[in-house]
Amino acid sequence: MWALSAVIAGCAIRLEGGEHYFGPVLFRFSDPDRASARVSQVVRVGVFGDVGSQWGIGLGYGERLAVAPMAIEGSEAGQSPSPSWIRPLSLRRAPEPGQWNLSLFYLKVTAAPPAFFVRRSLVGIEATAGADAVALSVGATFRTVSRLPRNALMWLQFTADQPLRTTLRIWAGPVDAELPADFIPTEDEHR
Repeated sequence: MWALSAVIAGCAIRLEGGEHYFGPVLFRFSDPDRASARVSQVVRVGVFGDVGSQWGIGLGYGERLAVAPMAIEGSEAGQSPSPSWIRPLSLRRAPEPGQWNLSLFYLKVTAAPPAFFVRRSLVGIEATAGADAVALSVGATFRTVSRLPRNALMWLQFTADQPLRTTLRIWAGPVDAELPADFIPTEDEHR
């Protein structure tokens, strides 16, 4: 009975390089052609569960914002592929970047790059454990986690009211190397 109610209300499966959402979710993501980071924002309401890299169950309003750099400067990592947002059970057009999209039954995200900054918001109750958070929460909570490669510097510019405009740059060059001159973006770049 519990498994059936979790599937009907919503369940997320997060694995290396991909995510699967069962049940209704509201989501949006940054435009890969104009973004300075790969940003995804997923909102779930009601009873929801998580399995995979994050395990838990919650009741209420839950939101997960994940930010990955376009590429890690100064490292061997090249341009990360653009994630694909697929709703195979929807009769509506493909999801649009920068806009709120609705998936009622199933959403699949492929080629999802690893998130270096994650912000989880909750209004309700939740018990969770995993890479994003280990918490038992009641009420309104906001948690953030940042992950960095070894010997790296990170530039993060994040505003909660405009999350799709987040800037994330990571420099993971040799320890004795000089920081690239354009590592910290100018004000014009962020607009």
